[in-house]
Amino acid sequence: MDKKAKIAIFLSLIGNSLIFIIKLIIGVFSNSIAVMSDAIHQLTDIIDSIVMFYCVKLSYEGADETHHYGHHRAQPIAALVASIFIGIAGFEIIRIAFERFFEDNIIVFKWYFVWFLVLTLLIKVPMAFYFNRVAKEIKSPAIMADAVESRNEVILTSATISSLFLSKYSYAGYDAIIGFFIGLVVLYSSYKILKENIDYLMGHSPDLRILNMIKSKALSVDGVKGLNDLKAHYVGSAIHAEIHIEVDRDINVKKAHDIGKLVEKNVEGLGYVKEAFVHIDPV
Repeated sequence: MDKKAKIAIFLSLIGNSLIFIIKLIIGVFSNSIAVMSDAIHQLTDIIDSIVMFYCVKLSYEGADETHHYGHHRAQPIAALVASIFIGIAGFEIIRIAFERFFEDNIIVFKWYFVWFLVLTLLIKVPMAFYFNRVAKEIKSPAIMADAVESRNEVILTSATISSLFLSKYSYAGYDAIIGFFIGLVVLYSSYKILKENIDYLMGHSPDLRILNMIKSKALSVDGVKGLNDLKAHYVGSAIHAEIHIEVDRDINVKKAHDIGKLVEKNVEGLGYVKEAFVHIDPV
């Protein structure tokens, strides 16, 4: 398992657990549905971190007798499981907020509630930036899902702090409204993660920028006269590419083979492509 991935998941588990405890205590003592909704959302992040650890670890295992191309699909599966938990939490938050809107609830406001929530922001902001950087470096959809959730958590906690002020100094119903808003954001986040990782599992093709980079790397090899076909798709979070190169029909088999191996090495050297399959066509 990649060391950066392991550190990121460990930090996610520790950070989310600490924030969950803080928000749960504040939610109970303040009687705020917005804070409790935020705490419920935080609990799903803890579950996500546990699932993610297992799946990311599995994804780094190599090929075996039953998985000839490795276990790359484990990471999108982890993100998929995370999106399901997030979606369930979103629906539950909306349900509770809707019921609370029609009830008379007294929100207990204390300044130290606000300062503790600000503390959770100071934990979450660097977590979001760190997870985003690590996810891009090691190309991990599971950790990228965690980065998106950390970013959303910053938005939601900011809204939660606003709800405490509005409920104290203005209209008490704002607490339920903010809770409802949090539920909607959580549901949208679930949808985005779900859609992206279904594409990974369904073998979606990479975007045009990556395809052009693959083409450029293949054409840069001496002896390649052209490309007559290029297909690529995701196998989990890894890209497999099938490339048909054109070489001089008069060269010998060994020379053609050597050109094909250079193309394979060049394309896989991009970092985006896990496996390159090169087919040689004479021209």
